[in-house]
Amino acid sequence: MKGFDATKNELVNGYVEILAKWNKTINLIQKQTMADVFNRHIADSVQISKFLKPDDYILDVGTGAGFPGVILSILGFNNIILCEKDFKKHVFLRDVKSRLGLSFSIFNDDVHNFNVSRETFSKPVIVSRAFGSLTKLLNVMVHLKLVRGVFHKGAKHMEEIENALNVYAFDYTVNASQTNENGAIIIAENVRRK
Repeated sequence: MKGFDATKNELVNGYVEILAKWNKTINLIQKQTMADVFNRHIADSVQISKFLKPDDYILDVGTGAGFPGVILSILGFNNIILCEKDFKKHVFLRDVKSRLGLSFSIFNDDVHNFNVSRETFSKPVIVSRAFGSLTKLLNVMVHLKLVRGVFHKGAKHMEEIENALNVYAFDYTVNASQTNENGAIIIAENVRRK
């Protein structure tokens, strides 16, 4: 894949092979997107790396098949926890971690049950591609006392921001998505309930 060195390319290709195999038996990604997995899922995950710092502790909420967390791990981010309450997807993620030798952790429970220790997580950042509405994501941020959120959002991102502003006060920036002409990457900070 463009922009990846040989080792990272090998890891990405290995991940895609594991994903394709598992996707035949459990629904990890929509079958029609498997043919365009590099643009639809991998490049989409890669684009948020520029909004993250190497020492961030990344909490990938509703990771599903591991997007964006597995890709961020392949890119070299070391402090990643994939949150996925579905047990079958959890088993898939363990298989990916084991086979590819990646260093992320997996939390198999509802994200609201996650305990963020400030001694361990000095710079916690939540990321998500498909967990839910912006309001739902901000709810997680407030519940876990997280500092920053980096969220993939689709064509209705401005509507989601307006709805969230009815419940929360927060600072945000909207960045154009590189993989979805109508989408955006929203950075949310300083979230507090109104």
